[in-house]
Amino acid sequence: AEYSKVGPREITIGTYDTIADNVMTPNLSLALTTHPAIEDMTLRFASCGKRGGTNLQNLLQNSPSLVSMDLDILHTNKAALETISEGIKCNSGALLYLNVGSTFATATDDYSS
Repeated sequence: AEYSKVGPREITIGTYDTIADNVMTPNLSLALTTHPAIEDMTLRFASCGKRGGTNLQNLLQNSPSLVSMDLDILHTNKAALETISEGIKCNSGALLYLNVGSTFATATDDYSS
């Protein structure tokens, strides 16, 4: 199917929370495979709250490839989705963003102060 291309903007597709073992919401894979603007998107993890001592940037330092991944790969690679689900965890209410186009804005971290 062909979809209309959208301008650079961020789309919230999921959140981290403290309820289910700090794991990513199950809506992630659904959003990745069903969003109409899936083409030309790059998955980026913008920020993660520091409440509880977890910092997403620190987690990404050992896995820099997770910072920017082609969604075509994620769409067809179940292992890649599982790697993100298992490897990236946070215990605050930080949002997970999809970035559309070339512009990337850092997500707001409510727990940074």
